[in-house]
Order: sequence, then C-alpha cells, then structure tokens
Amino acid sequence: MIKIHLREHSTHKAGYSFDEHFDLDNYTSADEIIQELMEQTKNTIIENGLNVNDFSPLKEWLITDLEIDSDYLNCNDIGFDEHMSIDKLLKINETLNGDKYFHEDNDLVIKLYMETSGSNIEEALEKVNKGDLSIIELRRCAYKTEIQILGEGLIENAEECGLDIPDYLIHYIDEEKFGRDFGTGYYTVHTFKNGKIYAIRAD
Repeated sequence: MIKIHLREHSTHKAGYSFDEHFDLDNYTSADEIIQELMEQTKNTIIENGLNVNDFSPLKEWLITDLEIDSDYLNCNDIGFDEHMSIDKLLKINETLNGDKYFHEDNDLVIKLYMETSGSNIEEALEKVNKGDLSIIELRRCAYKTEIQILGEGLIENAEECGLDIPDYLIHYIDEEKFGRDFGTGYYTVHTFKNGKIYAIRAD
C-alpha cells in the first residue's frame, strides 16, 4: 500500500538524483531495503561512467517521495519526513494491509477518526484495530438540520449503536430531540472524497 523513493545521501550531496523505488508490500525489514538501495546505487554510478570511490562510503539515505495507494489517506497523514524510520513505515504498511478492521473502507475509517480526534495515524490504527469506534453513514436531506440527520441515523442504526428501540416506537420519535440527547460524543463528518456524511464516535 505504501511506496517510497529513496536516495543515497553522498550522491545526493554531489547533485545526483539516483532515486530507487520500493514497494513496501515486498519487504519486511529496513535493512533489506537499505542494502538493496546501496547495491542499486553502486550499479547506477557505474552505469553513468562515474567512480564509486568518489561517493564512498555508501551508507546514508533519505526518502525523497512517499505514495499511498488509498482513496483517503495521503503522505501528510503518515507524517512524511525524509529521515523518518523505514521500519515504522513498514509497520504502518503491514497494519494497513491487515484484515483486522471492522469496516470495509479501512482507510476511510482511519481518516475520519484522525479528522475528529486530531490523532496521528499510529493512534488511529490502534483504535480501529481494537474496534473501539462507532461509525454510521448518514443520509443527506436538504430540509433537515444536521442534528436531525444525526438523530435519523442513530434511529436507523440503533442496534449497532447500542440503543434498544422497539419497532412500534420508531415512527413517533422526534429525530431532532433524539439526535441531541443520544448523539452526545458523536462527531458528524462530511467527507471530502465521496461526498457522504458520517457520524463517528470513539467509545
């Protein structure tokens, strides 16, 4: 899911851009990646008719770019920095590719939680993995207030929100009052990608 571009530092200081691309899905350790980077850089130096000894020792590196295969997450959500830990990125990548999530749109849930809580991605991943989040999709309605829309969503998803509402009472419930009374702790989020509205709460 995460791809990075790495550059050996001494060639970078000399003004060369010998970047190598690494798909983290194919690696398990930073040492493996760095070793491959140095070998590929050495070959690139030779292929360009340069002297490897002019750049020795080949050991330092920096991240020049980072990509995430996600509809919602981006490099800013990862906290991208050119000297950030590759092992940390590998761990995040492994978790993002995992199957422990309770929601089909893993990256959406993570993004929503980060937006509402101000958490970083590692905190969000931990929270989502534990299943400690309640999230419901709300229906847009031009003539209803946001609190009415929230109330309607809570009523329609009462069981998964931990609310016991007998069916025969549903049509008599005031959506606005219900949303105000039982929506405490829920944050309404208008997504920037799919245009939908969600209510999310960390238990």
